[in-house]
Amino acid sequence: MIGSSTCTPALTSNAAILNVTAPVVISTQPADAIFCGSGNPTFTVSASNSNNGFQWQLSTDGGINYTNVTGAITNTLNVNATSTSFNNYRYRTVINNGVCPVVNSSAALLTINPLPVVTLSAAPYTKVFPGLTTTITATITPAGGTVVWQKNGLPFTNSSNSLNVNIDQLGAYKVIVTGAGGCVGESNVLNILDSATSKIFFYPNPNQGQFQVRYNNPQGSSTKNNIRVFDSKGVKVYDRKFSVTRPYDQMFIDLRARGTGIYFVELADASGRRLAVGRVYIQ
Repeated sequence: MIGSSTCTPALTSNAAILNVTAPVVISTQPADAIFCGSGNPTFTVSASNSNNGFQWQLSTDGGINYTNVTGAITNTLNVNATSTSFNNYRYRTVINNGVCPVVNSSAALLTINPLPVVTLSAAPYTKVFPGLTTTITATITPAGGTVVWQKNGLPFTNSSNSLNVNIDQLGAYKVIVTGAGGCVGESNVLNILDSATSKIFFYPNPNQGQFQVRYNNPQGSSTKNNIRVFDSKGVKVYDRKFSVTRPYDQMFIDLRARGTGIYFVELADASGRRLAVGRVYIQ
């Protein structure tokens, strides 16, 4: 007789739910920012599967160590009121979706280049007349950069940070400096003006028969001056009218054909009224 047995029904476990979380994928890294003097940079990162788990961090030692930026937990970081002390700071964000390993963004470099500060000054004068010179000096901080001088709004060549000027170089001076990162600084406008006097100027004096006559013509006016020259016997040897358009405009006299001696120069205005008289020595 063959024996018989009873089978126990198989047992079924509870169903396990498998959740698959996609890893964080950064599509846009934070970009570097460059400013002159100061700025308000904004850094942004774009990432999928982030579940809004952002934490921005700051490194002030070239990316060696990072610390959390308090309250910076969105995909955008606004940095306010920066100065050159923020130069070379680095910003990154740590992204955590709560399941997968955290992902660090690349670090954005903040560059704050110094804005050139330029000051123009003149010594010993800001007003000159014939025979006087003064020196304009541009003080630039930080030193260096590309320096462009301007007079009355037009650039001119000057390879130094200083400039000697005389009566023929009256005008409004300014210096523009382009420094690191293309940062531009402009100086104050410095006006070199004429020093009003009723004195008549001859130079050189003594001379070899050629000399200049200078007399103050008010700024911005245009007129004619008449120059008459007499020898030591009172004989008139020269008579000419000159158009003058600026202070101490040049009136050039050539008496080389008249020989050596003492000559008297008379200056009159357009109406013939005598303005000044002086003595010239021809050697």
